[in-house]
Amino acid sequence: SSGKINAVEGEIMHTDAKEPAKLDVRFTWFMPSAPYWVISTDYENYSLVYSCTNILWFFHFEYAWIMSRSPDMHPDTVEHLKSMLRTYKIDTDKMIPTDQLNCPAEM
Repeated sequence: SSGKINAVEGEIMHTDAKEPAKLDVRFTWFMPSAPYWVISTDYENYSLVYSCTNILWFFHFEYAWIMSRSPDMHPDTVEHLKSMLRTYKIDTDKMIPTDQLNCPAEM
């Protein structure tokens, strides 16, 4: 709302070259890396990414992202990708779209 752009940089590493869609991502040097699995992509328009991790056996974190190279994504594509998540028993009810209206054209 202030117009200020927030950004974060991360480091992605392959954990096994035989499984190129399974990555580890870390955003700060003092935090452990987290799994970052590309479930689906068409290599041009979208990627479907999932992450699930436990910390100290007490905390469970589960995330899914539908990422697009453009601000608008066809609703049928979004529903197809959510359906894919549901086949893995991943709850999509709490997924919300990111407001893309005031994003700069280039970052």
